[in-house]
Amino acid sequence: MKEMTEDRTPKLLTIKEVARRMKVSRQSVYEWIKKGKITTVKTPGGRQRIIDDLLIPKQPETTEAEHKEWYRIEDISELEPGRLETTGLKEKFWFENRDSKRFWNADTEQFLFKIGRVGTGENWAEVIVCQLCELLGLPHAQYKFAQYRGKKGVITPSFVPTQTSLILGNEILQRIFTGYKIEQRYKQRIHTLTRVIAAIGKETYVPIGWQATEEINDAIGVLVGYLLLDAWIGNTDRHHENWGLIRDIGTKRFYLAPTFDHASSLGSHELDSDKQERMTTKDRNRTVQAYVTKARSALYGKQADVNPLFTIDAFTEAFSARHKAGLSWLERLEDINPGDVLRILDNVSNELMSDISKEFVERILRENKHRLLETRK
Repeated sequence: MKEMTEDRTPKLLTIKEVARRMKVSRQSVYEWIKKGKITTVKTPGGRQRIIDDLLIPKQPETTEAEHKEWYRIEDISELEPGRLETTGLKEKFWFENRDSKRFWNADTEQFLFKIGRVGTGENWAEVIVCQLCELLGLPHAQYKFAQYRGKKGVITPSFVPTQTSLILGNEILQRIFTGYKIEQRYKQRIHTLTRVIAAIGKETYVPIGWQATEEINDAIGVLVGYLLLDAWIGNTDRHHENWGLIRDIGTKRFYLAPTFDHASSLGSHELDSDKQERMTTKDRNRTVQAYVTKARSALYGKQADVNPLFTIDAFTEAFSARHKAGLSWLERLEDINPGDVLRILDNVSNELMSDISKEFVERILRENKHRLLETRK
């Protein structure tokens, strides 16, 4: 008698279903896809799916040594700087990267050394936010601690590939809107969220090398993630030189630049004495909960507004413009394990960041995460 066989049609899983089955966050699944550890297929409707038979058996472990590698202070004193970076207010120098594997496991021709202002936490803010972006799966500039001939700062590799150019927001807006003041970073009322969205436009691609998803499939959807990040970390510096587009010279295509420059976040300019007082006071107007509600973006709601938007309002406005993308970023934020946030803070040396600052930052992130998740209601 002929043996009967049963043909089984492979089951296609969504990112969310894979995350639940593997007991990991969605951002972990996206990272596996990016690294080629999971193969995806496209449905006839263009949706990303994963064949259940091809799932990896377990989440790859990351060693503590790999984590701490990001927090080591790199000494670049023996190198000679190239050109001075003129954008922004801080002292910054470009270095030629002769050994591209020395600081990052990636090819890059140049890296920037930025000197944090004395008495602030600008250096640790950059490194911490870099790691928070990793948890969110958000395209971002890389940062590491560094020192150069007695000056402390951070180094960051150029995210502008060869045969491309970076066009900052002020240059883009000046070309589109008459009377735009290209030199004025703050109190620039023409720098509205609506105009920024219009300037980025529907034809701009997601950041180079970043994996789009069903819900976040265009540059505006990624911008929503940048604004969620701003609200989470209390970033008050999303002015028109802190976002931009990358233009491919050959194809003429435009790509959204990764998010960069987060030094003015996480209460990095506050004194430890003030942080301690806010964490212990009974005055409701001075608590951490009150503090986080005061963070303003450098984006305006309307040109007639006197003050820029609060960071959470900038996110909610963008959320309404790209609802599916906003929900997806909120789900990613919700999935982040508080223990992973604590690990990031603990890995920063006390030489660079006090315990008071670490506790203060943890509270900021906890409070703002709660406030952001409330926007879904």
